[in-house]
Amino acid sequence: MGCLGNSSKTAEDQGVDEKERREANKKIEKQLQKERLAYKATHRLLLLGAGESGKSTIVKQMRILHVNGFNPEEKKQKILDIRKNVKDAIVTIVSAMSTIIPPVPLANPENQFRSDYIKSIAPITDFEYSQATNRPQSYPPTALGNIHKQSLLSHAKNQCPLNTALLGERTPKYHHGDKLRNSDL
Repeated sequence: MGCLGNSSKTAEDQGVDEKERREANKKIEKQLQKERLAYKATHRLLLLGAGESGKSTIVKQMRILHVNGFNPEEKKQKILDIRKNVKDAIVTIVSAMSTIIPPVPLANPENQFRSDYIKSIAPITDFEYSQATNRPQSYPPTALGNIHKQSLLSHAKNQCPLNTALLGERTPKYHHGDKLRNSDL
């Protein structure tokens, strides 16, 4: 046996090693070819726009329309985000009711303590605010009350959220990994 252990290999052993290397190379090339095809089949769409302009919503709509939407597991992962958005919407609407001109009065003045509570700490889901949601141009777009009101009802019993709730869900930033492939369309 030589210093590196290679001198005792026969031509047959070297042929087997070469064959294994070629097979491994073939597998790698095949995988690279698959990845090239997948990359070519990917639609890349650059969405530019100011904050709150709907970039994430476009990606979600494309997914719902062309990629069979969201699976139940993905929907369940969004429930906490949707609930936070509902809370934010209710707080925004209740706060805006008294600050917009003309102010929106409470339908039932006995609910004033609820309004005060919402402004201070937490949302109350049985609070009536339909007059304020009929004037969405008067306050920020994060207060999409009607959409969030539907989403409250849709998963009040830990059900999967509706597609409308997923579209209305506020996404803090665009997720760069969202892609659509030709085969998905």
